[in-house]
Amino acid sequence: MTKEKASDTFKANISNIFPDIQIEGQQKTIDVFSNALNTIAMNFDESTYAKYLEEKPKDIDMPTHLAKIPDGVENFEFWLKTSLEEMSTLFTCEFQKLLPPNINLIYYAQLLDSHNFNDFFKKVKFKEKLKKNFQNNLTGLINEEAMKNFTLAMACSCIGLTNSANSLNYLWVQTCLFDDENIHEIIKKAKKLENISNHASSVGKKGAVNRWEKRSLTQEYAFQLIEGGNYKNNNQAAAEITERVFDYGKTIGFHFSNQFQANKTIYKWLSSKGS
Repeated sequence: MTKEKASDTFKANISNIFPDIQIEGQQKTIDVFSNALNTIAMNFDESTYAKYLEEKPKDIDMPTHLAKIPDGVENFEFWLKTSLEEMSTLFTCEFQKLLPPNINLIYYAQLLDSHNFNDFFKKVKFKEKLKKNFQNNLTGLINEEAMKNFTLAMACSCIGLTNSANSLNYLWVQTCLFDDENIHEIIKKAKKLENISNHASSVGKKGAVNRWEKRSLTQEYAFQLIEGGNYKNNNQAAAEITERVFDYGKTIGFHFSNQFQANKTIYKWLSSKGS
């Protein structure tokens, strides 16, 4: 089954973003936007990293899921950084080709930044009957949190602000793939969890890990899970992470008697850490 192109999905919106503005090469502007959008969407859709993120189980938090990503967290981080930089550069290069004959793209960039339609309509000639339709369609895009940041990134690209566009691209990806949590903090936590897991695996293979080292690794894993979490108290935090810590302990040879005992132990760990 052929997957629908991103530009086809948003065809109505794209057409209404550039409806009847009196500029040269109106269709070329639409085509440039569509082609760039399709290229970006294809790169993400075909990536094993993006597919892995989309397959995250609901009961697993993102840092824990990311820590187990195939090929490692560092390679994922490099892919994300490279992809977003390419995205920003692509939009900037393509839009800049249009800027000399299409000065209204600068006004469009300002509109995406300010959301001031009255000011925009003073600068750009619109047929009166099209103004409301244009405003409604674009407002629909702007109000969606991810699309708001995406359109702001486009605004920066329109006038060649590639670095600013790149920063904004991180924000809309953050909304789409990371439940609006800080990408950089998630990657940082995932790396710590990955290091703990790799260390446990390494010492386990050598057969040199003793019970106290296993206990220490399991305890550190519990601390990493609650880092940055919004828990009312240690009791709530322990209850929410017990199953994952219990399962993690088994993978490195540290066995709790049962989950009830695991919960009590984890609660003591968290309480002693805070004291």
